[in-house]
Amino acid sequence: MGILQPKIITEIKNHSREVRTQAEAIKEKVINWLLIDEAPKRINIEWITIDKKSSKDLDDWIWAEKFWDWFSIYVSIADISELIRPNTILDLDAYSRSTSVYTNSHVYHMFPSEISTDLASLNDNTKRNAITTRIDLNSEFNTINSEIFESIFHNKKRFDYWEFNNQFNDSYKPFHKDLNLFHKIAK
Repeated sequence: MGILQPKIITEIKNHSREVRTQAEAIKEKVINWLLIDEAPKRINIEWITIDKKSSKDLDDWIWAEKFWDWFSIYVSIADISELIRPNTILDLDAYSRSTSVYTNSHVYHMFPSEISTDLASLNDNTKRNAITTRIDLNSEFNTINSEIFESIFHNKKRFDYWEFNNQFNDSYKPFHKDLNLFHKIAK
């Protein structure tokens, strides 16, 4: 039996019964995603997510730190490689979709909701396997080092855009300093 080739989807459709069944089977097996981790060592990290209030698939996150004369920026994305094996129906379906599609009335997730909004989504008070990039910048914001590593991510706070703006502008809010550091680095 050869390797299955993905079919590129040109029309947005719901997931097939086979794809949903495979996703449900994965969810039934996984009591705690971290229990099936094959990575030799993951680094524990705690940061925040910033998404629209209506977002359900929270699969990426950021953080920044300032040291006495340099900064570190962290960007992470959910590591689903522990859940979805290559060339399975679920993998090929996700490949053919390449991304989630948001319309005015519906979200067509790249993965079925069991994965996209649960097992691979960083909801409040959850831990998820991630792939993280750390970029170190000097005081002039030039890159001096970078690293990619496997991590376990714990969400400190889920921000929507209104909450982000509220914390950013109020010096008495707990994340004000952190969010202003993001802004300084972005500028």
